[in-house]
Amino acid sequence: MPGLTTLQGGPETTRHRILVAGTREVDSGKTTTVKAILEILCERGERPCGFKPRAGNTLWYDYDIVHEALSQGRLYGKDSTVLREASATDLPEEALSPVHRLHGMPLDPGPMDITGRNGFVMDRVSLWDKDHEQIVVLNENRPQDGEAGSLVDRIVSVSDKVIRVGTVNELNSAISRYYSRAVRTAHNAVRGQHDTIVYESYADVALPWKGIRDLDGVFLVGPGRIDVHEPDRYLTAVRMRGGLLKEGSTRGIRDLLDPAETLRLPPFRSAELSARMKSILRSHLQA
Repeated sequence: MPGLTTLQGGPETTRHRILVAGTREVDSGKTTTVKAILEILCERGERPCGFKPRAGNTLWYDYDIVHEALSQGRLYGKDSTVLREASATDLPEEALSPVHRLHGMPLDPGPMDITGRNGFVMDRVSLWDKDHEQIVVLNENRPQDGEAGSLVDRIVSVSDKVIRVGTVNELNSAISRYYSRAVRTAHNAVRGQHDTIVYESYADVALPWKGIRDLDGVFLVGPGRIDVHEPDRYLTAVRMRGGLLKEGSTRGIRDLLDPAETLRLPPFRSAELSARMKSILRSHLQA
């Protein structure tokens, strides 16, 4: 049976790779699902680690976690913290999410520029070739927002390299030079310490990193359901929808591919969410 049922054996004999992607751009339940899978695998005696190649948050909606991180000269989000806490790892958030974007105040509709309509402030890009190297790609046209601006100055002052960009072309140049390298080197660091990697995609992107070539389980998560897909068929569908170099949405995959099985999710109260999710996924393991 596809999915978690394929995950047999211990850490000394095999390495597993699981993908969790969402069917909506926001609030699909990816992180909750990844957390439940990680906790199940920890209970089985494996050493799993969550890995979200790209993540992001905003000053406006996530100021508590942004303030906490920037005050340390770092940048991470709630998802990365959840993954770290649920994983059997000593690695920091910057290894589990090597590229993290910070947005500022959402902007009213208008002409698109480097800030975009969601106020691009900066990217934190972490390289793990040997030691951790933190790069900040900074929008030099960003608004200066009082305390938030001072917090941004803090991470700029302690980073190993700062790349200031003022145009989309300059931003794309930084992306092409550093971002793939950051994900690849962080992935190597995670793979070197863990027998299982649980990949979390972002938004409704079907495959968060072109370096994911082999999978043991694929779960598409949305309101009320988790679709379990056969991994090889899923990766073939991703290639058919545009190739591994182009981001495609899970909507496109669902047009091509029916799930092998669908797990139904009723509404849960917050206090019971984690236990109920684990129960559903654990039952699937036993099927």
